[in-house]
Amino acid sequence: MRQPAAYAYAPPFFSVNTGVIIHSTFTVHNGFPVEYGSTALDGVSAIGSPVKLDFRSPGGAMTGRVLPTGSPIDIVKIGGSTFRVSCVDCANPFVFVRAEELGLTGTETGQKLVHITDTLMEIRARMSIVMGLTDNMEDARARMGTPKIAIITSPKSYQTATGRQVDGSAINITARPFSMGAPHPTLPMTGAICLAAACSLPGTICYEAARPRTNRADPYVIGHGGGTIATDCIVKEDPATGVPLIDSGSVIRTSRRLMQGQVMYLSK
Repeated sequence: MRQPAAYAYAPPFFSVNTGVIIHSTFTVHNGFPVEYGSTALDGVSAIGSPVKLDFRSPGGAMTGRVLPTGSPIDIVKIGGSTFRVSCVDCANPFVFVRAEELGLTGTETGQKLVHITDTLMEIRARMSIVMGLTDNMEDARARMGTPKIAIITSPKSYQTATGRQVDGSAINITARPFSMGAPHPTLPMTGAICLAAACSLPGTICYEAARPRTNRADPYVIGHGGGTIATDCIVKEDPATGVPLIDSGSVIRTSRRLMQGQVMYLSK
């Protein structure tokens, strides 16, 4: 196949789930999108044509504030344990918890994380109320989709669930997210954008744990259970208040033809 001749920019679309405008950029050839490519993503079984998704002004997507609780760090006490958490709303609201405070290294995957599920779900439910997403614990526990929660730690070398080795020196932070009450095998796209934003906000536990980017144009490379994901994050400062604003967050995904066919019908 000949090389694509140009890039195309699709009209921006609105994400109903998160309330964010998303711009997409993809390769074209002879005026048509390129359907096949060699771009591989960790956690995705097939290669495909790259598509850049750029979330514009994703901060406060559901709560109206990047830091929904008004603080970069909040304290949660469960039984005799105390946890420092950072609640960030960027593309999707997340609660971030340090692995070490859960008795973990942060490099565990799959079944090795199941035993901590109840504690994480309790933290998630409590912070859902503080973030203003729910009004009571019953609703907070029942509403499993938001906020999501993720375990984070500093960049570390580890082996993925499929046996691939991830070099800690090649990533900025390590994450193990949970979704719908279970460990997620990789990292959701909106989770990557939210974590990159959290790493850019001074005072959060993610900022403390992350290896700083060499320069602001570099992406944040996040290590997850299936490999890595690179996320661009552009942070600007509100000239009036000095508060950091998340200008955009971008990730690369892939597209490929999934099906084609003909539909036969009879007309009267």
